[in-house]
Amino acid sequence: MHSRHVLVPILSAALLIACGDDGPGPDEQASGTLEQPARPAAPALTPLPEGALRVDGVYRARLGGVGYVMRFFPEGYVMNTAAMAKEADGLKTLLVPSTPVDGNSAVHRSAVRIEGDSVLFTTRSQKGEIDYQGLRLGTDSIRFRKYSHINGRDVTVTYFFEPDGLSAQ
Repeated sequence: MHSRHVLVPILSAALLIACGDDGPGPDEQASGTLEQPARPAAPALTPLPEGALRVDGVYRARLGGVGYVMRFFPEGYVMNTAAMAKEADGLKTLLVPSTPVDGNSAVHRSAVRIEGDSVLFTTRSQKGEIDYQGLRLGTDSIRFRKYSHINGRDVTVTYFFEPDGLSAQ
């Protein structure tokens, strides 16, 4: 198993590959320094309705050579990350409340909204936001439309549930 110190550079590289980097962002100055945009306050957590999402494992997806993993928590949030597909097996150990999720982390923690069969959340990083609009396809899969405000990419990917016996509490 890889330590977190080894995975963080791998995760960072994977996120850059997945999100792309099309040059300077709108907040970059000519000198190359990045101004910190004002971040909106994090939305309040609303506990997940019982049975709405599985919390005893992870949801996984693969798109090209990138593996994506997310874990939902009963308190009303999701943690997610990505890496090269061959490294994705080690990612679920990072999806625990003690993992740092500051602006430099490749692990994101976001408040989740459940509206009927929809699962909605937005990840935030220093480069921008990615909106996730999911449709539950039963108890073991969710099809997400992911829209990146960073580079304009709009993809649809289905995540499949894998139990791991760990409680997300």
